[in-house]
Amino acid sequence: MAKTLSPGNQLYLYRLLKTSFGIGTQTFLPRVEEALMSDGINAVDLGYGDVHELMESLSDFIELTDFKGGRSYVRVMSFISFDEALDAASDDGAPSTPSHANKPWKHRRATLKPIRPTGHVTRKGTGDPSLTAAKSAPENLTPEAADSNSSSTDTTSLPHSFWEEDHCSDEFLSQLTAALPFGCDLHRLLTEDWQIACATGTVEHSRKQARFPLRYLHDDKTPITVTIARRNARLHEKSWFVVDVDVKGVADSVCGAPCAPEGSWTQLSASSLPHGQRRSLIYELSCFMRFTSWNELCSSLASIALREAWSLGEASGAFTVLREYFFVTLARIRQQELLVTSSDGMRSFWNTGLVTPAWEPIYCILIAAQGITPWALEGFATRQDRRLQHLSKLPERAVYPIQRQLVAPAPSFKIRPSVGVEPSDVTAALQRSNMDWRSVTPVWDPQDTHMKSLIPLHIDAGKALVVDTIDSVPTITSTLDLPDAYTCARIVSPTQATWLAADKILS
Repeated sequence: MAKTLSPGNQLYLYRLLKTSFGIGTQTFLPRVEEALMSDGINAVDLGYGDVHELMESLSDFIELTDFKGGRSYVRVMSFISFDEALDAASDDGAPSTPSHANKPWKHRRATLKPIRPTGHVTRKGTGDPSLTAAKSAPENLTPEAADSNSSSTDTTSLPHSFWEEDHCSDEFLSQLTAALPFGCDLHRLLTEDWQIACATGTVEHSRKQARFPLRYLHDDKTPITVTIARRNARLHEKSWFVVDVDVKGVADSVCGAPCAPEGSWTQLSASSLPHGQRRSLIYELSCFMRFTSWNELCSSLASIALREAWSLGEASGAFTVLREYFFVTLARIRQQELLVTSSDGMRSFWNTGLVTPAWEPIYCILIAAQGITPWALEGFATRQDRRLQHLSKLPERAVYPIQRQLVAPAPSFKIRPSVGVEPSDVTAALQRSNMDWRSVTPVWDPQDTHMKSLIPLHIDAGKALVVDTIDSVPTITSTLDLPDAYTCARIVSPTQATWLAADKILS
């Protein structure tokens, strides 16, 4: 049973539709629904079966025409009493005349004012609050407040593929184009970042709306977000559409909004490449497995692993080092084809390379999942876990070929033009490393899948030089701050050279 809109609600809808489409213009019904949804008004929340039924209830100023093939059009008709009410409402906001200001007993006649309809309009003929509709999702999209049955970890009701199930209007595409760097591939960006958000638990959603972060940042370093909402699938080819892109915090700049670095590993070589040529390990992970959140994953793994410095310079629960260790190690595991799948195909296992305080290897257990992501995280365990008992062979850890000694004498080297270091400093650094091979720290670069070396730029460190051997000649390809250098080095080995020890960086 449909709900009765108050005169103030009807006046609000009249003003909204009149402003959006004008008087007497025939408008395709899905466009009307988009205008309502953009204003946060959903016909279903108001107690109507769909937007068609809502328009039928507004016959005083809406002319609804249905054509063959299920196509419906709306025409907003002039409604004199509502026009007068809107004029009076606008006059109420004007300053009072001096005569009225000095005569408070002369009150204006009460006028009808536009009131935005919500999901709490009661059914006709009853004031029973138990018959009111559930409140629609609030602007902040907090799942608990929007829908007690909705969970931010349950994304099964959300679109599996962004562009196949979502419509983005030219208006929002233009806003993103203006805010992001020139040449940014919006199709690829929204495809990948939606997939990443769904797989890593960064989507905030209710049953009817969802908001997810992009990799690009506002000036305050918070991510730009995109909000999508569900609409009537019977009237539209796509059941979701973009209702907001949060680019207000992006300053006008020729370069566009900055891109958040995916991790320390990108500074080995990926950051020097155009965005379209950079590998995204986070996106690759999101296409392979999903989990509740990074914090829950890292907390679970750290709780059973040998204690280490998994956060450098941040709060103890940030797990920046462990987070990068996890997804880079998984990329190496997949490259070396070290995943082990159960005979029934329901589970997959891989060796994390970490150990418990009793030096028992820790394995990651994945369970088969539905949707475009084939696996979901089930947990972490040691070899005693019953789920690993049936395996004929336990998964092996990732292997990195380690060569600590540089292959050329110090005077023979190259420096890439983009690296701002003095040749004399590089000469001294290479000489020190050739005298003490233990100061040479191996790292693996996922971008080109090459092993490289880190050496301290100065005796007191401060920065690390990235050395790649190209045609038997040491080539300085970039520099890293020590926290980034440690994060990259930890992927290969838990123990580091003295100049790169975690306690020294933390001090």
